[in-house]
Amino acid sequence: MVNRYFSLDILRILACVGVITIHTAGSFLHHGLVAVGSFDYVLCVIISALVRWSVPIFVMLTGFFFLKQDKQLSIKKLYGWNILHLIVSQVFWTCFYALTLHWRWYPFGGQDSHFWYIGMCIGLYISMPVLRMIASNAKMLAYSCWIWLFIRCYFFVGNFVDVPIEFTDFVFTDYIGYCLWGYYIFTIQFKSWHKKLVYLLGIIGLIANIMIPIVSSISISAYETPTVICTSIAVFLFAIDHPLQFVGGMAKFITNLSKATLGIYMVHMFVLTELFSRLYRYVQQPVLLTVLCVGAVFVISGVIVWVLKKIPFVGKWVV
Repeated sequence: MVNRYFSLDILRILACVGVITIHTAGSFLHHGLVAVGSFDYVLCVIISALVRWSVPIFVMLTGFFFLKQDKQLSIKKLYGWNILHLIVSQVFWTCFYALTLHWRWYPFGGQDSHFWYIGMCIGLYISMPVLRMIASNAKMLAYSCWIWLFIRCYFFVGNFVDVPIEFTDFVFTDYIGYCLWGYYIFTIQFKSWHKKLVYLLGIIGLIANIMIPIVSSISISAYETPTVICTSIAVFLFAIDHPLQFVGGMAKFITNLSKATLGIYMVHMFVLTELFSRLYRYVQQPVLLTVLCVGAVFVISGVIVWVLKKIPFVGKWVV
């Protein structure tokens, strides 16, 4: 495991915790449990904003590992394993959610809110052969990343002022850019002041992501807004720039926990729903309940995945 990127394993684990945190804080915001503008509302906004980089980081990690040019990626493996794995997993878990949380059966179990990410990943995987062609050309990769960032900024400005031209973006849209940036950051030779600038913009983006929803009616919760992009790039660069090494049992534990994050993501909303609804009767303070829920949900979900991985077929295809 000498050549393993343990810093990215840690980042994947932290991103998984961050997603659970977003969904826990979001339970207060989206279900009217806190009054808009109240102190508790502000706390939930801050908590959510602090970990908003979590979802983009997952996509950037996908780009980093799938777009590396020293790694072969055949169409057979892409469809026969990567895509098929996600399809089988989503069919299983949507059926599970339908029968346990919704108490009724319908084809494929319907779509629980967090499964949008799996559909997005399938779309990324389908696009991967084309994205790998882009990544193989340094100039095309740089162009694609920066034009995506420009378009995201242009659309963001349109929330505040009337932009002179409204156009439709057919190529450089949504999470494609995050996937490309995940590999692009790895290829860039950063100077010291470049890194400082990236970190500064990341901090500014984080602060803006907190303040704008509080002081205005404009929502910037979308993951592809410039504020989230700057923070996500800064977090990813920090992980790339600070490699970690582990040996023995700790290396195995971190590796296995990193590999379990997909399964944790799939099951965590079930655990959160069951746990949040019960704890809220006794603890209604957002920060305390979020900390309790996030810790408990991550551990319980991890144990469930650990057990499921020991079951033939389920361990390979479902988690």
